[in-house]
Amino acid sequence: MSPRNCFRQAIFTRIVLSARVAVISVAVCLSSAAAFAQDKSLTNHLLKRAEAGYLQEQLEVARAFQLGLGVDRDPAEAARWFRRAADQGNPQAQFQLGFLYRIGSGVQQDDHEAFQWFQRAALEDYAPAQFDLAMLLLQGWGVSRDLPQAAHWLMKAAQQGLPQAEINLAILYFHGYGVPVDPAEGMRRLRKAAKRHFAPAEFLLGSWYETSPMSGTEKNPAQAAYWYRRAAQQGYAPAQDNLGVLYDKGAGVPADNEQARKWYRLAAEQGDGTAAANLAHNYADPHNAKPDLASAYFWALLALHYPPLHSPPLPASFAANLHAGLSSEEAARIEAQAQEWVQAHPSGPDARHDDWLTLLLTESDAAPPP
Repeated sequence: MSPRNCFRQAIFTRIVLSARVAVISVAVCLSSAAAFAQDKSLTNHLLKRAEAGYLQEQLEVARAFQLGLGVDRDPAEAARWFRRAADQGNPQAQFQLGFLYRIGSGVQQDDHEAFQWFQRAALEDYAPAQFDLAMLLLQGWGVSRDLPQAAHWLMKAAQQGLPQAEINLAILYFHGYGVPVDPAEGMRRLRKAAKRHFAPAEFLLGSWYETSPMSGTEKNPAQAAYWYRRAAQQGYAPAQDNLGVLYDKGAGVPADNEQARKWYRLAAEQGDGTAAANLAHNYADPHNAKPDLASAYFWALLALHYPPLHSPPLPASFAANLHAGLSSEEAARIEAQAQEWVQAHPSGPDARHDDWLTLLLTESDAAPPP
């Protein structure tokens, strides 16, 4: 797990192919797990107080086993201590226990059991649980799919200032899922989340201005660049990649090949396969002032290793053509460099967090059942 927070991720994807690889319009909705005031290492004193029934200490002991703080990681022990705290009615523990059932950590994976624990915490007005309860209702995991109820719980969480809930509500209003179709309300909620400097919302807002996905809206590349930059400066890889595309095309910003490569590289270095493919194409482009087949081949190999989630994969033939333009010695050297890179960076940006759940829904798949 990540050191401080547990996350879940639901992604609604609209793929827009560009002249190069892809420009992605994605709304990313992240749950926010309970953040403890301080992660404490397990001590005998802490354990004795937890065993005596002190609620906060039970939470800290659970967290210690969950993260391996002063003790070996033990998901089953973490689940046992979260349950003890949950049975005392603590919504943080109820939410954490629901999360463990959702991913099958320390307990057998069980969406229905996760739903029960999320529901108990949500009824205590605990915003992260309200959000995750909405996600289960939205997808029909562990419970019958119920879009109006999903919208209800998202609104509850949004009222407590959870930007993840705002961005999901925006999607529901854009498409009329569980709420009336209302693009203006969707945009209002999206802007509200973006103004909180919530990177996925800033990215989606940039995508909206770039692609103008709904009738009655106009493209505004300059605004797209503005919002992509805000998210990119937070290290958000999809925004870094899309900002690179804008610099590559000279859309909304002056054409600037060095800036394009900079932003592609920042995203690619996080294991973003689309950005690596874009960078490979950029280096190989004969119309660029400084084509570089060696660099193009390196990033093409990485793009093949980290296939993009939101765009067509880079054709293997592209890398093969680059290989043919290099000497056998140079190609072997670059392949060794790429292998070293993969060994040093075994995971892409999503896989770095073993508690992230990613769901991709294309527009055709996202429509609710009749």
